[in-house]
Parts: sequence; C-alpha cells; structure tokens
Amino acid sequence: MYEFRSENYFKNNVDICSVKHFKDLDYNVGPHTHDFAELAYVYSGSGVNIIGGKSYPIHKGSVFFINYNQSHEIRVHTPIVQIDLMLSPRFISRELINTDNFLEILTLSQFSDLSEFTDAQFPCINLSGKEMLLAESLFDRIDDEFKNQILGFESIIRGCLQIILSIMIRQLIGSTQSSDKIPQEILDFIDKNYNERLTAEMLAEKCFYNPAYFGRVFHKCYGMSFKDYIKMRRIDEAVRLLTETDMPIESIIAQVGYTNRSEFYRVFLDQCGRTPADFRNSITNNPPPHGLCGIMYYDILYIIIHYFSEGPTMKFKRITALLLLSALLSATSCGDNSTADDTSQPDSNGTDSIETTNPTVTRKSISDDLPERDFGGEIFTVLTFSKLYPDFFIEESTGDVINDAVYKRNSTVEDRFNCKIEVLGKDMAFYEPTDFARKSILANDNDFQLLASHVVSLSGMVMQDMLMNWYDLDFVNFDKPWWSKSTVDDLTYKNKALFAIGDYALSSLSGAYCYFYDKKEAEDYNLGNLYDVVNDGKWTLNYVMDITKDIYRDLNGNNERDAYDFYGMTHQLGSSLNTYLWSCGGKIVQKDNSGEFEIVYKNEQTNRILEKVYKLIYESDGICSNRDAIYPEDSANSFANINSLAFRDGLTLMIPGTLDMTVNYFREKSNEYGILPYPKLDESQDEYYTMVDGYHAALAVPKTVSDLEFVGIITEALNAESYKTVYPAYYEVALKAKYTFDDESVQMLDKIVESRVFDFGYVYDNWKGMSFYFRSIIREEKSINLESYYAKNSASAIKYYNDLFDYFENMK
Repeated sequence: MYEFRSENYFKNNVDICSVKHFKDLDYNVGPHTHDFAELAYVYSGSGVNIIGGKSYPIHKGSVFFINYNQSHEIRVHTPIVQIDLMLSPRFISRELINTDNFLEILTLSQFSDLSEFTDAQFPCINLSGKEMLLAESLFDRIDDEFKNQILGFESIIRGCLQIILSIMIRQLIGSTQSSDKIPQEILDFIDKNYNERLTAEMLAEKCFYNPAYFGRVFHKCYGMSFKDYIKMRRIDEAVRLLTETDMPIESIIAQVGYTNRSEFYRVFLDQCGRTPADFRNSITNNPPPHGLCGIMYYDILYIIIHYFSEGPTMKFKRITALLLLSALLSATSCGDNSTADDTSQPDSNGTDSIETTNPTVTRKSISDDLPERDFGGEIFTVLTFSKLYPDFFIEESTGDVINDAVYKRNSTVEDRFNCKIEVLGKDMAFYEPTDFARKSILANDNDFQLLASHVVSLSGMVMQDMLMNWYDLDFVNFDKPWWSKSTVDDLTYKNKALFAIGDYALSSLSGAYCYFYDKKEAEDYNLGNLYDVVNDGKWTLNYVMDITKDIYRDLNGNNERDAYDFYGMTHQLGSSLNTYLWSCGGKIVQKDNSGEFEIVYKNEQTNRILEKVYKLIYESDGICSNRDAIYPEDSANSFANINSLAFRDGLTLMIPGTLDMTVNYFREKSNEYGILPYPKLDESQDEYYTMVDGYHAALAVPKTVSDLEFVGIITEALNAESYKTVYPAYYEVALKAKYTFDDESVQMLDKIVESRVFDFGYVYDNWKGMSFYFRSIIREEKSINLESYYAKNSASAIKYYNDLFDYFENMK
C-alpha cells in the first residue's frame, strides 16, 4: 500500500501545508496511508471515500479527517474542488495542545455523560448554512496565509483552525443531542442489501418509525434522501466493478440492483458525468502520485488523548467519540499530483486561478479546432446594452470571480490571435443597440462585428436583410458544447439561422427561470423535502397550489390581508407568467416531420395550462401579486421585482424568479433558501422545462462585416473560452458554492440549466407574436378565455409568423 510521506509536504520548518486543488473524473489513487494528519473541506463535487472499508459520500460542506496511517481511497463521481490541510505532529503538539485555551474551546463539562460513545469511529461531519459559509471563509484564509507566509501567518492559521474546530464541535454536539437517529443496524442492513429492492416503508418498520418520519430523520442525519443514498451506493459499486473488473456492463447493471437499463444509464450519467463505457475507457492505471489527503480532527484528538495520560484523558476520549459520532456519512479527499512546492499560486492580480477553483476543469480539454492566426491587432467590436455590458467586457481584474473570468476570457483570446476586443453599449438602454445597428448597417459602416443584445428587441431586425446566416460563417461549429442545442433544433430553418445561443451570452444562463423557497419557513410549515418531490416527478402546478394556498400570517396585525403580510407565494404578473407555457410542455412554434415550422400554440394543452395558472394566481388565498404599498410600481422597485424583494425581506415562502436574483437580491437574505425548477403541468409530463427571460442576449452578425474569417474565428473562440472559463465561474463558483446552501440545490440547478427551451416563436417574437399572451390574458383580461383572446389577437401574430417563415424560406 502506498504511503504519502510528510517530508514531501512540510518545508522550511513550517509544520502545516495547505493545498487547494481539484480532482477530475480521471483521478485514480488507490488505497493509501500517510504519516501525517489531514483535514479537508469540500467546496463542490461528489464522490465516495472508502475509509476503513466503509463508504461515505462526498459533497459540498463536508469536512473530513483522516488519522495517521489510516487506509483510505477516493472515487470521483463529479469533479471535486477542495482544500487539504496537512498537520505534522509537531504543529499539533506545539500549537494546539494548550490546556487553558483548548479545554475552553472543547467545553469539557458538557460531555461528562457520553462515555457510551467511546468506541465510535466515524471520519467526518457535514456543515451547512451559515456554519458552512463561515468555515469556508476560514479555510480560504488559512490557504492565503500559507501561500503568502507573511510574519505571524502561523498564529493566524492557528486561530482560524481553532474556530473551525469549534464549529465542528458545535455541529457534533447538536447531532448527538438530537433524539432523531437512524439505528446503526439499519445502515448496516442497507449497505449489505443496497442491490435489493429496499423501501422506506420496509426500513421504517424495522426501527418502529412511520415512513414519512423515517424519511425526514434519514435526510436530517445524513444530508441526503434515502433514495439518493441507495443510488449513490449502487453507482459506487458500479464504478468499482468498471474499474477493477472486466465484467460486461449489462452484468454490472444487474449486479448493482437495476432492472431497467435506461434508468441505470440515466443515474450513472447524472452522478458520474459520462456513460459507463466512457468511464471505463477513461480509467488510468498510473501509480499513486505524491499527493495529499484530508486531515485530521480524529488525529488531533488522538494525540491529545496520548498527551494527557492522566486526569482529563477519559473526558478527551469521550469528546473524541462525540466528535466522531455525527460523521456518519461523508468522506475524505486525498492526494492528487500536487506537493507542497506545487500548490496553486495566485496569479499576478492576486486572485486564485479559475482553474484551481473550477470543478468542471475537464471542459478545458475540449478543443475548439481553430487554426492559429495573427490578426495584427485588428479590433473585434461587440454591440450590447448596459445591463449585459459586464458579461462582455471588464476593464481590469477586480478580484471578483466572475469579473475576473470575463477579463481572463478576453485576454486569452486577444493574446492567442493578436487582436483587440472592444464593447459598445455601456450606457445604452435595452432597445438602443437595435436602433444603432440599423443606422450603422444602412450606412454600410463596419462599426461592430457581433450583436449580443436583448433577444426580443433584436428580433425586430430579422426581416430587414441586415443579418448574416450563421451557416455562412466558417469556423463556427454548432456541434461544440458552447452552442445551445436549441440553436440547431429550434432556431435553425433548413440550414438557416440569424440568431445563435452560445455561452458567450452569459445571460442565457443567468436569466433562466426557476422557483426559490425559504427553507426555514418550509420546515416550520412541515412541507417535507421538496427536492424529493421534484425528483419523484410530483412537482406540479397542483402541488404548488396545495402547499401554498393555506399559508398566511397577518404580520402587521390589522386583521386584513394586505401587502405587508406573509403569504405562501409572491407572484409578479409579468414574464414569470409566460414561463408556464414552456415549463408545462407547451410551445408556440415547432418543426413538423418534414422540417417545416408550424404554429402550435392554440390547443387543449395550452388551455389547461392557462386555467391552472389563473387558478394559482386568483383563486388561492396563499398568493400575493400586489405589494405596491411596500414597493411602489412607479419607483425603481417596479412590479417586475416584487417577488424578489418580498422574498429577500422574508415576506413569502416561495417565488418564481430568474437565477440572477441570487446575485442581485439574495445576498442579504437572512434565511437559507433552496432552488427548484418551474413546476410541471401534471405528473404525466416526462421532464421539467424552463425558459430564459427575454433580456438575455442572442448573438447575430451584421452583413457589413468585411473579414468573415476574422469574425468566425474570434466569435467561436469567445464562445469556447466562455464555456471553459466564464460559465464555470458563474455556475460552479457563484451559484453552486456561494449562493446555494446544499448539494440538493446544486442538483436542482443542473436540472434547470439542462431543461432550458429556446422557442423559435419566442426568440423571434419582436412583441408581435404570441409569447406574451399568458401575461395579457391573466393580468389585463383577468380571464381564462383563450378562445376569445386568440380570436381577437391572433390574426396579426399568425401573419407575422408566416411572413417570418417565408423570409427564412426565401433567404439565399
């Protein structure tokens, strides 16, 4: 068995080593040990750690500790970002074992009756909420101090570490004092029989719980639902068999307990990011590198026990057991190719490299297949508007992760092709780029090479013969992952497309619609685990109505329902209403079997969606759609934002909104929140869907461009670099790590982003089509009479769409 040695990490008489790094899907280090203690914190990612022969899930917020000479190995399901702290015995004994200070932190007097836990052996704990965010900031500070090693850095590290230990103790005390526990024999039974048909009802009966209570306790104790734990165990065994045996995949599917092949492939792809065959082909057989592992709390206490041979020794043993007890289900992250001399260093502007904090670093391995060119300093100009301007241009590195990713993307493309990227529209309103573009193109000026602006406004230029067909541009490859699949499937008509949706337009991610809910309020109202509802396919409009209709509190005590009270949902009557058409499986325009576009809006399904949404808004006492008294419509806080403001201010359980609200509004929200997809129409709907708000940018190329090779190469490069740098920074760092509070919210984000629909009828709407019918019928008409509204308004929309189809048909 390979052993990692301390001499590879502890340099220059410094007895601590910190490395912040990632493990991608090809990471492969077998069972190993080390002669130092290790503590690891996981920022993102998932996998399984095998410690002492038992498997523990790895997820965001887990703190893992590995003892000296303890065998362990890690298996990566989705790329993991973590920080590893390695402590030598000298550091622990010299710096941490100070009787007065350390005993005060542990508050020994609280633990005198816990001797029954002396033999407990559990290797980790899970943090969430404010404790997780605080611990994360402390680990970051430790990493900075270790890298810079300015005078007094060891004292600061010691102080941060002691706070982290206190947080861990508090977490452990809370979990051991709780009466909600799953008996150990139940966990042993699951581990032995995970490939059989196990149900919550069966296991609940074994521990004399009712099934609903068993589910809540299981999730509370182990940070995941019972079903997700079974999935994790099965997929981990499949990973082991794919790695260690030549067993056929079909045999593996049966052995780990799946009877449905497609279900196995879906779950494996979700957890591991690739198919079983691709996973097996990617496995490497390299010997373990000199890496690190996750250190140590177990180890620190182990030394303390030996240090205090008399007196408080028994109390320390009890504390050891207590600290280990709550760690039932998480795992350690261990060694990669890094050493103490190979830690990720800050770049020249003092910020961590995006590569070291990006768990989707494997994106970087995808080639854009562009030729090398030197454009001699030629200027590539993008036209956008003020709201989206920072998505395309940052003047200098600022230390903000997303801004720095944008800056790095532009610099990378400029350096690679010797060009200069400029962006117009810093002070333009959303409609002004369209007017500017028309005048520029009509004057045959070459003022800009790419339009990246408000999609609905931009569609006003479509039938004016001013924009290029994307398929006439060389070097643009819509098969690459930085282009939305909808560009081909929904926005291309017979190999013709004037708009494209690519990752260069960050707003196509940030503007995606979803639901937010207040987790504390949901718990107070006994709503159960809403993530399980989503995963079970039961998150429907009826379900939303059922859980919100009776939620109301008279906050101002005037015995009247008004804008100042608490409601189950606050729902603005703007674009979030239109979203239900797509979330419930409807469309405006789709291709028929021959590839022709057809209008499909008016049908029985659209009627059903409209009726349910009307009922949600107007026939439920738990819904508030008017808070003008608090947020006046004529102020900067217009009606479009009442949902986000009310949610931020604690006036509502739930709201619909866009993902960018996490950044723009919820930083000051006191309670933790979760993120859910828009609801389905009913349980018969196969998938969840969403759409992106109309402010998002579509990409278009003016016909005035003079150098098609230049435009094609730089446009493709900017989209590719956005996919590799900017999207991960926004999605993985900002959304997943900073503004969501649990792994299940991260899974919901994946569902939302993967389910975006870009309907030809909406993208090319120009406020002349049918995209905003729901808003008009429900808000202005206060009706469900689609037939009447359609009869009065559809003639002009149908003519507009038919003219649009004809234009595409006749394009050369």
